[in-house]
Amino acid sequence: MRWMGILTAAMATAAMATAAMATAAAAAPPPAAGKLPIEKGVWIDAGDVCSTATFVTVYDGVGYGSIGFDGAGPTGGLQTILRTAAGKNGYTNAWFDDNTSVDGDLSVKSLGPGSFMTRFVSYGSGYIGGRVEVSESRFKKCDFAVLPARTQELVRQRAPLAAPTVAPEAAQPAALPAPVAPFNIRPGHYVPVAAPCSSASEMIFYFDGRRYGWIDLDPFNPNAMDPVSGLKKRGAVWDTGFGATIRVDGVERVFASDDIAGDESLRWCPASQVRSSARVR
Repeated sequence: MRWMGILTAAMATAAMATAAMATAAAAAPPPAAGKLPIEKGVWIDAGDVCSTATFVTVYDGVGYGSIGFDGAGPTGGLQTILRTAAGKNGYTNAWFDDNTSVDGDLSVKSLGPGSFMTRFVSYGSGYIGGRVEVSESRFKKCDFAVLPARTQELVRQRAPLAAPTVAPEAAQPAALPAPVAPFNIRPGHYVPVAAPCSSASEMIFYFDGRRYGWIDLDPFNPNAMDPVSGLKKRGAVWDTGFGATIRVDGVERVFASDDIAGDESLRWCPASQVRSSARVR
């Protein structure tokens, strides 16, 4: 019967459609997390020069894209790679979204360290039976330090993972003053070994190569110093002539014996750490 023929044809058409869908599904790349087979960093067209590059291609291990400058200023950015799969002729296909394109949004092939190629496939009108165009481009990697300063800055802003890490500069310790005669110790302030440099009450011995003395020893003449020219060397000690002696125990250590202040082992302290009142005349 005629209606049976129509039904049979309809069923055949449906079967063909189902088979076509199955074929398309089989051709679609399976979801797969992965990375591109190239190094992270900044790349340019193989024919361009790194030192003058103002438009670059960047891969940071997670995303891929182009950034640079046009007439309106900075432009471009990276797109996150959602999945990758092996393509033809050694290429790796990558997708930026969940589309089912057979060739992905990007195809990349490593040519060895510092070099890779991209391949883009463009299908003509209607896909099936239409014209297929394939274009390939070759890229080379740039040493980040060679790039123009503004290109480096733009990469750091828009693709920080592709830029080298800038190590913080280590704080340089302040240079220590060299020992000076006649004691051949560091000039400056000396506090009792058991006291902190910032002590607010301990007496402080001071020496700068020209003068010496005690800070806060005499309430009527505080912080007044005596010239080193009046010192006399007697064996291992220096005699002040005022009932006190100084013995040098190292470039940062002295032992003072004074009729008034008593005996004290003292150590050198940076001026920035002693109390603000410890200023000599």
